[in-house]
Amino acid sequence: RGRTAMRGFKDDFDAWKGSLSQEEKKMIQEQAAGEFNKKFRKSDEFKQDLPEEKIAAFSKILGKFFDAESEDYKKELEAKTPEYDGLLKKAGDKVMDFSLKSKVIEVDRDADRRYQFATMKNRQAIAKGEFFPQSSPIVERWAIKNDDAESHTKAEGIVKFMEKALADPSCPAETKPYMEHWVKNGIPAVGTPFEITVPMMLVNQLHHMNDYVNKGLAEMDDAAAATYLKDKVPAIGAEVIKFLSTNYASARDEVEADKDTMKAFFRSQKDMKDKTKADVLKELWAELPKHTG
Repeated sequence: RGRTAMRGFKDDFDAWKGSLSQEEKKMIQEQAAGEFNKKFRKSDEFKQDLPEEKIAAFSKILGKFFDAESEDYKKELEAKTPEYDGLLKKAGDKVMDFSLKSKVIEVDRDADRRYQFATMKNRQAIAKGEFFPQSSPIVERWAIKNDDAESHTKAEGIVKFMEKALADPSCPAETKPYMEHWVKNGIPAVGTPFEITVPMMLVNQLHHMNDYVNKGLAEMDDAAAATYLKDKVPAIGAEVIKFLSTNYASARDEVEADKDTMKAFFRSQKDMKDKTKADVLKELWAELPKHTG
C-alpha cells in the first residue's frame, strides 16, 4: 500500500513539474541552491513565488499523499493492536465441565514387586561381575501351523517326543503337567487352528542362540556346515537349551518367591488397637533373643 501511494505521488509530482515553465523551474532551482545563503535570502529573487494556481495544485498533490499515508498508518495500527477480549469472545459462550468423574485404573502391583526384586538381584550380580538370568514370567501365544498333512505330522511328532520324555526319570517335575496335557488331548484335526503359550523371555534367548548358530554355519563351506549341523549342533543345542531353561526357571521362581514373601509379610500385620507402642516394643524385645541367640 505504501509503495502504491509513493508511486502515485511521483506520477502526480512529475505531471505538476512538467507544467512549470523554464523560467519557473530555473527560479525554483536557484532558490533551493541558495536556501542557506544569507545574502541570497535577502534578495528579491528568493522572495519570488510561483503563481497561485501552481501552488494550489502542488498543495493538492501533497494533501492526497498525506491522506493516503494517514490511512495506511491507521490500518497498520489496527493490525498491530491485539484484541484483548478475543479469548473471551471466542470461548465466552462455551460451558466447561469441571466436575470430578470416577475412573478405575488397574495397577499390577505383583509386576511392580517382581521388577523391584529382579532389578535388585541384577545389580548385585553385576557388582560381582556376573549376570542375573532373565526372570520375567511374561508369556505369549503362538499359533501353530496345522493346515496340511505335513505340518500336522510334525506337530504329532512333538507330542510323541513329549510322551517319551515323560517316561524319562530326568524329566523336570514342573514341565510334566504341560506335557501330560498335550499327550492326553493330542493335536487337533488337520485344518483346526490351535495355539500354545510360551515364556517370551526364554523364547527370545533361544531365537538369539539360533541366529548365532546360523551365522557361524554361514561362514563355513556347504560340506563342513552340513557335517557340523548333523554331528555337533544337536548336542550343543540340547545343552544350551537345558542351561537357559534351567536358569530361567530358577530365576523366575526365585523372584516369584520373593514377591510372595513380601506380600505375606505385609498381610501378616495385625490390628492391635488396645496396645501402645511401648507394648509392641516389649514384645519385640522379648522375641529378639529367640532369633539372635
